[in-house]
Amino acid sequence: MEKENENKAVELHSPRSTKSAVASHNNQLQNYESITSPQNLCRKNESLVAGIQNMSRADYVANWLNENYKFLNESDVSPPPEFLDFSASNCVQSTNVDAEEPIECKDSNKVLGDSNDEGLLSQFAPNPFIEAIENVSLENTTVELAKDETPERIMFEIMQIHVAIPDYALSDTIYNVDRPLEAIPLDLDIPPMPLPAHCKIDALLRVHVSEVYSPFQFWFHFTNTGYDPHERFSYELNLFYCQQQETRWNVGTYFIRPGVICAAAYLGTWRRAKILAEPRPSTVMVYFIDYGIVAEVAHSDLRFLHLSFSELPALISRGTLSHVHPLGLHWHRDSTAGFKELVKSADLYARVTDIDHTDRVVTMDLSYNSNFNPTFGMILTKVGLAGMSEHFKKDYRDIFAGCRIRYLRERLPTFEMLENHTFPVDADNAFEDAFDKIIYAPDFFDKFKPPKLNNPFRINLENALASWLEKNKKEETELRKLYKEHKRKLKQQFNKQQCELLEETIPRPL
Repeated sequence: MEKENENKAVELHSPRSTKSAVASHNNQLQNYESITSPQNLCRKNESLVAGIQNMSRADYVANWLNENYKFLNESDVSPPPEFLDFSASNCVQSTNVDAEEPIECKDSNKVLGDSNDEGLLSQFAPNPFIEAIENVSLENTTVELAKDETPERIMFEIMQIHVAIPDYALSDTIYNVDRPLEAIPLDLDIPPMPLPAHCKIDALLRVHVSEVYSPFQFWFHFTNTGYDPHERFSYELNLFYCQQQETRWNVGTYFIRPGVICAAAYLGTWRRAKILAEPRPSTVMVYFIDYGIVAEVAHSDLRFLHLSFSELPALISRGTLSHVHPLGLHWHRDSTAGFKELVKSADLYARVTDIDHTDRVVTMDLSYNSNFNPTFGMILTKVGLAGMSEHFKKDYRDIFAGCRIRYLRERLPTFEMLENHTFPVDADNAFEDAFDKIIYAPDFFDKFKPPKLNNPFRINLENALASWLEKNKKEETELRKLYKEHKRKLKQQFNKQQCELLEETIPRPL
């Protein structure tokens, strides 16, 4: 009986004591008998126990790993996965798979019955994992896991088992513990609204302007349809969240992170919003995807978005005022303020003059009446807040194969930069002047060299400008070729006219 207990103790102290390893000992582990004998491993552990008093904890853990896992580096063939499973849940049944009675351990003089992992692991004298786990923070660990099974990887996985929620178990299901099941997934994005079929060149539309950065960049809703999806959607959204008093819909601090779609209260109404940046202590910057507005809201004004409100795309479109240009390098604040006053709280008539299907930008004339007399461009020009553009005339467009040359400030900042708050919508004149120096520099626009900004907080703007250059380089190169060819033809035509004039003025000999 004593010898039998001794054999059981040897098996319990051996790292091979798993249910799968014992069950498949004869047919799976024959190649490892010489180097992984339970007796050999046990003797190594006993020698370590004898010298533990003369070692620091770090040295003891390192030596224990080196002795017990040396076979992983010596063997040419990796042991089966179950051989490497040293979890306590497997050790409790390893020596007697079908036994119904608890197992006695000779060394500990304790009965090993059902127990939790920590309690069971603490009974294995040579195993240092329990003490090591107590002093290791998984958040600050710098262990680099190898691709193959290594002692470091095994130890890291064992430590992960004792975390409340291991990394490999984190999923949207786990997150649902702290948010409603009816809320949208954290990684869900709301797609942009495609341009409707009735939006085409020379089409007459009814629109409502929602937000303005400049006459070249504003956001609007279509209002000329019999059914207004934006008005109906806004009503249902506000009805739901005004009646919703359950705190489980409040967005916790953990979920306030860039890219998350939620509902936010702004100016007395609830709206769909996208979080743009890391939160401040009590506020966060968001983009209202159905209005084109970027604003800062309080954490307490955020709610998880119900799944039913994620079916519609973003109910906003991008617009540009036609037949005008700024009087300087960029639009003056007075010009933008005058345009805002014209479009304020009014359903307007719009006549489409150009469409950029790639960026979904509609260039249009705006007016209070269907006769477009006067247009907003005429009003701004008359009061000295804008200049009348010649780029829409047919003769000018024929130079570029029918394409309209857009002003640089019409193209920059892009709508994406404004919507992502990479470029602030409420930028002051100093910021606008600094931006002019970047985009009008010869290296940037003529030589297509990305800018290098000195301000490290503008790295997103720097990357956005570099991306824009790469995207528009081909188009700009083609337009320059057309313009160069046009100048060559003009020069030939001019030379021909001069020759004809000379022939007429020079007297011919009799």
